[in-house]
Amino acid sequence: MTAEKVTVIGPHRYTASHMSPRDARRIMLRAGKLLGPALAFATVANGSEAAVTAERVVAAFFDAATDADLDLVIDTFAANCSVEVNFLFVAKPPVLPLSTVFDTVFGGGQIGKQIAWLTWIFQWEFADFLSDLSSGAMLASLGLPAKAAKDSSPSRTA
Repeated sequence: MTAEKVTVIGPHRYTASHMSPRDARRIMLRAGKLLGPALAFATVANGSEAAVTAERVVAAFFDAATDADLDLVIDTFAANCSVEVNFLFVAKPPVLPLSTVFDTVFGGGQIGKQIAWLTWIFQWEFADFLSDLSSGAMLASLGLPAKAAKDSSPSRTA
């Protein structure tokens, strides 16, 4: 995994660095508690395998999360990210810790950009986990066949 990842969302450029293993465990534990049933359903759709994507994980997280959960996740990711505000319009914008300008960057109707940022940083931080989960490698490492996930998934009726 690379040590840093850069993206541009709207007029701002974000640079993320990996969080500490302790913070990563805290986020995965919280996300796992929230996403267990929803993530199991996201991986099996109508009896057929479906790819686990960051978008599905984030959507399931938002479906189950409380304000405290979101604060923990967003604050932890923001502490590991810097931003160059108005990167597209300013020749040499200062590099600022996102945590210090979070409300300014994502305020004023910027929730779509905030969700895009959260999806991007979550996908990058946990890319190996999401890849293993999507490919079935995680089930195989636990000695479970892919069919076991289907058989134990909650069924939904319309």
